[in-house]
Amino acid sequence: MYVTRVRLTDIKGFSGRRAVDVRLPGRGGWTVLAGRNGSGKSTLLRAIALALCGPETAVALHAASTGMVTRSAPNGRVVVDVRVDPQADEFLQLETAVAVPADLRLGP
Repeated sequence: MYVTRVRLTDIKGFSGRRAVDVRLPGRGGWTVLAGRNGSGKSTLLRAIALALCGPETAVALHAASTGMVTRSAPNGRVVVDVRVDPQADEFLQLETAVAVPADLRLGP
């Protein structure tokens, strides 16, 4: 499974002009996040993880998401597109590659 696109809206550190819409190659290899302390690397990874685990689990892990929404926004949104590849994902029974979006809304 490969992450092909990440969109963050009104997530702490990524709002307004700093909203995130990143496209990734969606194939094998490494993707490196580099940046200064406090630049949002961990927030980005936490948002991706919460979106991929699904809304029920994300609600159960609400303590982990506390404080992730921008103060001036009522809620935040994380959309992660993944590409499932039958060649790389041996535990899934698929015959062709499939794109699957994971959409999570955080907030009260």
